[in-house]
Amino acid sequence: SVATEEETRQKLLRNVKKEVKQIMEEAVTRKFVHADSSHIVSFCGRKKDMHIFLKLL
Repeated sequence: SVATEEETRQKLLRNVKKEVKQIMEEAVTRKFVHADSSHIVSFCGRKKDMHIFLKLL
């Protein structure tokens, strides 16, 4: 249903924003972000979620 798709889209968007915020905070605190940072690994691990999100746009 349209409502379910919208809820899923909003949930995925919140998650992406949260993870990007964590990466940005790490960058400000440390002045850099390593590729093996737990935040980067987590963000990249959400590849499947990203594909779902992009389909819903």
